[in-house]
Amino acid sequence: MRSRTAGRTPRSTSSRTCPGPSTRSRRCRSRSPRNGRDYLLEVDEYANYSLTAGADQAKAPVGAARIIDVTDPTQPRIVSDLRLQVHQPSAREGAEQNDPGANIPVQGYAGHYCSVPYQRNPKVVACSMILSGLRVFDISHLAKPREVAYFNRPLTTTRPDNPSATGAFAMSQPAWDVKRHSIWYSDGNTGFYDVRLTNGVGRLLDR
Repeated sequence: MRSRTAGRTPRSTSSRTCPGPSTRSRRCRSRSPRNGRDYLLEVDEYANYSLTAGADQAKAPVGAARIIDVTDPTQPRIVSDLRLQVHQPSAREGAEQNDPGANIPVQGYAGHYCSVPYQRNPKVVACSMILSGLRVFDISHLAKPREVAYFNRPLTTTRPDNPSATGAFAMSQPAWDVKRHSIWYSDGNTGFYDVRLTNGVGRLLDR
């Protein structure tokens, strides 16, 4: 973490290496206060493919996303992880490593971007999980997030304009239409979608 003041050189206040990280170019998406404490939503990009082992899913850790307590910026503390079963090391050795796009280093079963609908006390997070599409998590209980919705529209045919395109390619940061209980989501292979949250999940957007 860094302390930033206009007109001054940023200074480091702390650093934290998270268990099972993936690509080091991380994106900090949101800082939200709750119950007198400040929390950061952070996501690792891609899987940590080795340049020597190649695109081997079984040997490529996935950092995915996590919620970090940054109330004391000198002592950041991981509160919880936002992960899918396919991100777990034991799952990455199965047949899914041969799914369309799974062995492409900038694709695969991994995280890319996450977002929240508003900065103060959000109850829901949406993440682009590349091959796994859009994944939505209830974070009402910060220490115990749970997946409550998903949408995925992978490419199932060959695109004449891009014959190498395959599978899902969810890379963009989800955007929110809070009033309509919707998420604006795009897949690099199949296009843009306005995804309505159903079965009561949309209520997580109400304040």
